[in-house]
Amino acid sequence: MYYKFPAQLCMLLLFSYNACIAEQNVIANSSNTVDSSANYTNADRAISSENRDTAAISYLEKMFVSANRMQRLMETAHSLSVVKADQWAGTGKTIADVISGQSGVHTRRYGGTGSMQTVSIRGIPGSRIQVFVDGVALNSSMGGAVDLGKLNPERFESIEIHKGITPSSFGGNGIGGVVNLRTKRPTPGENGTKIMVSGGSYGLLESCIDVFRHFDTIATLGAYLSYKHAKNTFPYLDRNNTVTITSDDQIRYVNNGEYTNAQGGLTGDYWLNNSSVIRCRLEHTRISGGIPAEESKENVTAGYTQNCTVGDIRIVSDKKYGSRMTLEPRMNFEIKTGETHSTGLDHFSHPHGTLTSGDYIELGYRDIKANCALQLNYKPCVWWSLNALMSITGEDFDPFSSKNDSIHGEWPGRRVQGSFSTTLDFLSEKTGLGLELEGAIEGIYTQTDGGVDSYFKYSVPDNDTTEMEKSWRAGLRWTGITGCLLFANLGSYYKIPSLHERYGSFGAVLPNPDLATESGQTIDCGIKLNLSRCYVEIIGFYNLLKNGIYVHNDGRYLKSRNIGGANVYGIEANVALPVIKYLEFENHLTIQRTENSSDISYYKGLHLPGEPPVINEFMTRIGPWYNFDLQYLLEFHSACYRDFKNVQRVPADITKKGLFFNSFRLRWYPSRGFSLAVSANNITMFNFSWKDLPGNYENAKTHIVYPGREYRLTLEYQF
Repeated sequence: MYYKFPAQLCMLLLFSYNACIAEQNVIANSSNTVDSSANYTNADRAISSENRDTAAISYLEKMFVSANRMQRLMETAHSLSVVKADQWAGTGKTIADVISGQSGVHTRRYGGTGSMQTVSIRGIPGSRIQVFVDGVALNSSMGGAVDLGKLNPERFESIEIHKGITPSSFGGNGIGGVVNLRTKRPTPGENGTKIMVSGGSYGLLESCIDVFRHFDTIATLGAYLSYKHAKNTFPYLDRNNTVTITSDDQIRYVNNGEYTNAQGGLTGDYWLNNSSVIRCRLEHTRISGGIPAEESKENVTAGYTQNCTVGDIRIVSDKKYGSRMTLEPRMNFEIKTGETHSTGLDHFSHPHGTLTSGDYIELGYRDIKANCALQLNYKPCVWWSLNALMSITGEDFDPFSSKNDSIHGEWPGRRVQGSFSTTLDFLSEKTGLGLELEGAIEGIYTQTDGGVDSYFKYSVPDNDTTEMEKSWRAGLRWTGITGCLLFANLGSYYKIPSLHERYGSFGAVLPNPDLATESGQTIDCGIKLNLSRCYVEIIGFYNLLKNGIYVHNDGRYLKSRNIGGANVYGIEANVALPVIKYLEFENHLTIQRTENSSDISYYKGLHLPGEPPVINEFMTRIGPWYNFDLQYLLEFHSACYRDFKNVQRVPADITKKGLFFNSFRLRWYPSRGFSLAVSANNITMFNFSWKDLPGNYENAKTHIVYPGREYRLTLEYQF
C-alpha cells in the first residue's frame, strides 16, 4: 500500500536558476541564439582568459552560462532539463548519477564504479530511451538500454534531457524521450592545458589531461587522454539468499569487481566563414573489468573487455537564423568489439549445466555502425520556419563463441534504417501564439544469417524484414507575456523490434519474427515563468505504452512477446529562488503513477517495478566566495516495489517511507587555474544491500549491491 506523501516535502519545488536580475540583461542584450546542435556560439568567444578570476568559474561566467541555460529552456515548448558540467565536476558522479534527480527521470545502478546504469523517463524503461552524443545515436540495433555507467563524464560539457517529446533534430521518434550529451570543445582564442588527478574510496584512481590550441582565428585543436581504475572492493550485507533467516547474514566484500577505462581522442574546429564551422572528433575507448558473482557466491576469472572507436565530422551553422537557409551535413562511424569470458571456477548459470574446472567459455561480438545525415534549417520570415533531418544508418553485428555447441549468443545480423523528420513552426509575434507540427517516417530493413540451435533443436533461416512506421506531434505555445511560456503537446511514437527481440539468441531465447511494433502516446502541458528573481516550471504529463516487448518465460522457454504496457501520469514541478548573490537553490520534484497495463492479468493494474511514485532532489550552492564554493545535494526516493507482482517492497522495512541519498562537494581555488575538490556520495548509509534497491529487469539481475560513502579527492590545474 502506498502512503500519502507529506505535504511539507511537496513544497520543495526549487529548480536551478543561479543568477539574478543581471542575468536577464545578458539574455536581453545577447544577439546569439543558443544552437541545439552546437556546443557554443560566437558569444562564448567574448569570455577570454583575461576575464577569468582566480576561481575556475567566475561569477560573471556563471551568469552567462545560466542566462544561456534559461534562454534554452524558455525557447523549448516541452519538458526539457539542462545540466551543466560544473554541477558534476569533482564529484566522481557518472552521467546517470547526475541526471537521476532531474524531474521525470529515474536511473538504476547495478554495482560499483563502471557498473551498468540505465535511465527511465516518465516510467518508460531504458530500452526505449534514445541516447545521443552530439546528436549521434548510441543505441544498438540489437536493442537494450544504453549503459550510462561507462560513459566518461569528463568528456562532456552539458546534458539535455527531452522528456516525452523527441525533437525532429533527433529523428522525431522516441517513445520515452531523449538524452543528449554534448562534448567539450576548445574555446576559440584560447591555448591551454588542463590536468586532473583524482583518488577515492574502494581503490579508485582517475587522471585526465586536456590540451587545446588555437590557430589564428580560423581553427582550434584539442587532444585528451583519460584513465580510470577502481578495485570496487566495497562491503555489503550478504543475506545468503534467505530473506527470512537473519542468523546466516554476514558482511562480505565484493570480489572480482575491478574496472579499468582508458580513453583518448582528438577534436578540431575549422571556421569556413563567420557563420559555419567544420567540427571533427575521433575517439577510442578501451574498457575491461571483472564480473562479480551473485549474492553469497564468488567469481574468480569471469571478466569482459570492450573496445570502441568513434569518428564524427559535421558542418555546424553558428548563426542558424542569421540567414534564410542553412544546411548542416554530418557523417559518423562507430566500431565496437567486445567479449565476456568465464571458466568452471566461476558461478555462472549457463543454460547447459555446470561448467567443469577445465572449461573456458568466451562470447564476443563485432558491431560496425555508420550514419550519414543532413539537417535543413529554413526561416524565410519571422512568423514561420522549417527544420528537417534526413538520415540513413547501417549496422552490421557479427557475434562469435568459443563453444558454439554449448553456449548461447546472438545471431549475426544487419540493419539499415532510413528516416525523414520535419518540424513546421508558426509564430504570431502580435499575439504570441505559436504552433508546431512535427512528423517522421522511418523505414527499417533487418536481416539475419540464422543458423541451427543444437540445444533447442530448431533452426533460424536466413531471412529479412522490411518495415515502415510513422510518428507525429502537434504542439501549441503562447508567449504573449514577457518571461512566460504556456505550452501543450500531443504526440504518437513507435519502436520497431530489435534484432535480438525478433530473432532471439542461440540456446537462450527463442525467435519471434512476428513481433508487432511497440507504440506510445504522450501528452504534456505546462507553464514556464522566467521572472526577474525566480524561475517557475510546472508540467503535467501522460504516457501510454502499448504492445511492449518483454522476454517472457512460459515455464519451458524464454521468448520475446508483445505483452507489456504502461499508463503513466504525473506532475513535474520546478522552482528556483536565488537568496543572495552567492547562495542559490535547486530542486526537482516528480509525483507520478506508473500503472502496469500488461496483457498478463495478474500484473495488470499494479505498479511498474523500480519506479518510485515520488522523487525529489534538492541542491544548494554557496559561492564562489573567498575562493571556496560548496554544493550539497539531497535525494529522496519514495517506497516502490522490486517485482512485477508488487510483493518485494523497497525498502523492505515498512516503517520507512523511502530512501534518502546525500552528497556534497567542497571546492577551493587557492590560485589562478588551480582547484582542489573534496566530495562524498551516498553518505547516508554505509552500503546498499540488494533488499534496499529495485531489481533490474533490463538485464535480468534482481539482487543488486552498490557502495555507499564514496569519498573522492580531485585536483585540477589549468595553464
